[in-house]
Amino acid sequence: MLERKRIISHVDLDVYAGECFGIVGRNGSGKSTLLRVLAGIVEPSGGSARVNGRVAPMLALGVGLEPELNGLENVRLCAVLMGGDRNAVRRALEHVRDFAGLSEDDLAMQVKRYSTGMMARLGFAIAIANDPEVLLIDEVLAVGDAEFQRRCYERIDLLKGKGSTIVFVSHSSAKCRNSAIARAAWNMGAW
Repeated sequence: MLERKRIISHVDLDVYAGECFGIVGRNGSGKSTLLRVLAGIVEPSGGSARVNGRVAPMLALGVGLEPELNGLENVRLCAVLMGGDRNAVRRALEHVRDFAGLSEDDLAMQVKRYSTGMMARLGFAIAIANDPEVLLIDEVLAVGDAEFQRRCYERIDLLKGKGSTIVFVSHSSAKCRNSAIARAAWNMGAW
């Protein structure tokens, strides 16, 4: 029988529309678990978690992408799974082509052949394609090149301006300083 271990305790967090909140902490401190709870993937064993709005979680490279499909097929699949109609799918395809910086050859290739940087580009572009109300980001931007990271942080600022709520975690307080209006040090599952 597996022993249950408390990962997160005594967390009270309010992040409002148009705000970006960064959480900085060491490996194994529970940052990713907190995002999984906020995304609705993991149920808290006590207390409650309430998130208002359509959530776009970027919790790990490649999660939510079908490796056997090519990039464009993954864009279509994700847009449909998020409830998009034909227009939403078309907009998502246009957005990914413009934002991700991937060539038509890249987008025609199976995702299982993508580098980690290509996966980060595709995943982030898909996540923001239809202006999510809540964006959860778990360190995935660390693998992109400097220019792509700059564009991602600019887009995060644009989403904040449109009223999206962003929560991201990082090992680097400098990365949190870029876009977060507030940040907190996270230590072993608590503030």
